[in-house]
Amino acid sequence: MNLMTDRWLPVRRRDGSEEKIAPHEVTTQFDNNPIVELLAPRPDFKSALYQLLIGMFQVAVMPKDEDGWLELWDEPPSPKWLQEKLLVYQECFEIDTDGPAFMQDIGLPKVKKKSIHQLLIGSPGENTIKNNIDHFVKRSEHFVLDGYWAAIAAYALQLFGPPDGGGHREGLSGSGAVSTLLLPLNKSGYVLLWEKIWLNIFPKEEVITWGGDSQKSELQHIFPWMGNTRISTGDKITELDHLHPLSVYWGVPRRLRLDFERENNVRCSLTNELTRCYVKHFSMVKHGALYSNLWRYPFSSYKKDPEVVPDSNKRASMRMSPKVVAYSNWLPLSYGTNEFNPSRVVAYFATERSKIVENQVALWVSGYDMVPGKATVNNWYETTMPLFPLSTEDSEIVKNRVSILIGAASDAAQNLRSSVKLAWFKRPKDAKGNMSFLDTSFWQQTEAVFYQNLGRLVKAPADKNLVVEIATQWEGEIKRSARALFDSWALSAQEDGLNMKRVVKARTELEKWLRDGKQMKELQNLQTITE
Repeated sequence: MNLMTDRWLPVRRRDGSEEKIAPHEVTTQFDNNPIVELLAPRPDFKSALYQLLIGMFQVAVMPKDEDGWLELWDEPPSPKWLQEKLLVYQECFEIDTDGPAFMQDIGLPKVKKKSIHQLLIGSPGENTIKNNIDHFVKRSEHFVLDGYWAAIAAYALQLFGPPDGGGHREGLSGSGAVSTLLLPLNKSGYVLLWEKIWLNIFPKEEVITWGGDSQKSELQHIFPWMGNTRISTGDKITELDHLHPLSVYWGVPRRLRLDFERENNVRCSLTNELTRCYVKHFSMVKHGALYSNLWRYPFSSYKKDPEVVPDSNKRASMRMSPKVVAYSNWLPLSYGTNEFNPSRVVAYFATERSKIVENQVALWVSGYDMVPGKATVNNWYETTMPLFPLSTEDSEIVKNRVSILIGAASDAAQNLRSSVKLAWFKRPKDAKGNMSFLDTSFWQQTEAVFYQNLGRLVKAPADKNLVVEIATQWEGEIKRSARALFDSWALSAQEDGLNMKRVVKARTELEKWLRDGKQMKELQNLQTITE
């Protein structure tokens, strides 16, 4: 079984028909009925499939420079041409073999086997099952994965996985890291799968600047499972110069091996489809590759100063949370802030491609919300955010204006939460429980208006009349939303029954905060600009 040559990849064409293809067939029927989407049984698998294909094409079809990239953007290659390029690396994507196998450890010692459901992120571990608190993947003695999806589960764990007890390493992108992929948009109502993949591909002249030893051209220096395992016993670090720059797409922090079985008409527990090659068990041991903090996965945003995380086995990537998918994080994900750089793919698009790609482009933001330092998964989140082509001069103006808009909204969200707690609790400072749903409600309520104003602002960031108009409208919107949400929440579910005295006092405090908050004052100052 081979992920690169077999027809296993589920896709949907423009006319709505679904089929399974091999990766080189992504451009089939390009002129009359092209492929527009990947299909997956889980949202994290869909993100993983995109990153898998991007990684395949990045290695096998990497353009020399931006001119070479543009040629294949303007005119997609034929399936035959892609097949010839991909076949060079065919052996690296075998999944059921006694030799080197995709994302698996060739030298894994014999250990007690685990049920394959435990390979899925968010699945119940032994303590979870014992305590009956499994949520994402329910236990089953007969849980079975089709062989291809077992391989994708292994890839997703290597990519997104958290650290899991002394020696089980986290993914190279970082535990709970935010993935940011570029997503071209099209007014005709559909976007080609090839465009979604190719927009995230870098030219060689960019890749070699990332660090790593580009002279190390053996397969094991790009695909680590093709050679001896890099074991991190004693916290031995895998440094940049140990591997080729392209190995950043193929991190293997987990040492695992899938146990394939064959039998006709076995039903996959994940897809409910029949298969004859399946996996019920796998083996895993500790001390897979421990990557230096200097490795930068191209689809993750990182803190600007790596010394913020001085311990070299800790990732400095932005971690997913409910707040990340709100527009409050549009700025760090799209252009960066004093704390975070945008991902490499976003930064490269802004400097090299934003003026030549005619499609409107969005940012597909996704990832697992995980408890830091633990294997506990709270949720999977994803959203899309618009990107805009801006000159260097305009980008600084926009960043300044938008930071004020978002700052005022953040102030309002925080004050809304505080005022609702005042209304609900006799001792609000002692109140326990997760109140993030209040923030989420506020961000969702105001999101559409924010992006509408953002679209207007980026077209004329120096137009002072427009800026004053937007700032004035935005102040009204966030105040209106905060008041409406307060009125809705404050009159419900109080700890000791409805206490109108507390409600009135809390409403008064909210009005004071909305009027006198520091960030709100900055928004009001923006309404009087004269430059």
